[in-house]
Amino acid sequence: MFELNFPNPVTNAVDLFDRTFELHEVSRALASSARRPVIILGERKVGKTSLLKGIEAAAQTPHTLVCRLAEVYTQVELAVEILDRLWASAGRPLRTAPLRDADGKPQPITTGAFVALATTLVDDATRRIGDGAEVRFVWMLDDMDGLLRKAEGERGASRILVFLLHLVEQTALPFHFVFTMTHISPSLLGSYASSLVKTATLLPLRLWSSDEMDAFLDWLMPAPVVFTADAREVLFVASGGHPYFTKAVLFWLFQQLTAAGGWGSKRSELTVTAADVERAAAAAAASYEIDLTLGNLLVAGATTDAGAQLEARFSNRIGLIDRWLLNRVIR
Repeated sequence: MFELNFPNPVTNAVDLFDRTFELHEVSRALASSARRPVIILGERKVGKTSLLKGIEAAAQTPHTLVCRLAEVYTQVELAVEILDRLWASAGRPLRTAPLRDADGKPQPITTGAFVALATTLVDDATRRIGDGAEVRFVWMLDDMDGLLRKAEGERGASRILVFLLHLVEQTALPFHFVFTMTHISPSLLGSYASSLVKTATLLPLRLWSSDEMDAFLDWLMPAPVVFTADAREVLFVASGGHPYFTKAVLFWLFQQLTAAGGWGSKRSELTVTAADVERAAAAAAASYEIDLTLGNLLVAGATTDAGAQLEARFSNRIGLIDRWLLNRVIR
């Protein structure tokens, strides 16, 4: 039996499709003494968070501590969030950490004081493991550009970037950073902290080609399930080669086949036709998940190039975007 994980991201490297290259590149970057950040770059719902979770599962070892950072909106919050994790890794009770006030609000800390305290905590964590090998920390931040947009204005975003750049370039702390981003803005590339991006290992995640979608189907489906050539073509047009929308159509396809008694039966083979996929695409386009996702993607989240690429791929009335737009007009 297969696992789509729809609508949620996958949670381990085993369930990732065709991400061997990306996992290898991350492994190589984490092993490098240069400590350059890793940036997973791609449009919304293309698989960035799934890859991030796969990296988290694959990279965690006794000497590599992988920490997904909570949402933060200021440099102070980011610094204290990192120190909280270091404090726990060093075996110290969080209630003793002098980093927050009585209400749990992060207290300001200078960069110098942060580095000094972080160095002590890293040393304590290394001694706690007890075999003398260096401990390294991999800090993961999902939706980095979203964080920068929500920061307290341009100056707030700049403080976060300058702080991260200092940790990477000006300290010997065994820190590695992995970010996900939808796009890299020109203002970021023109900022003082632009080297944080320019020297990073970039892992762009793109939409699938028709052949790549076919390979995904062959990887995902158990042997008794056969998609006709027309069914595969309809699925590609309906999803536009977008991994999330491909999974959405497949989710509704097997919901419908199960209800009809075809999926999960003892038949030796199940043939999926173009008509089956068309019905599933219609159901997916009317679903809450797709309504929310397409609304965010086309109205707020997509870059101009990505919007044009999706519109070009959704070229007829069986595309999810066309069905979704038609549903909105009818409503």
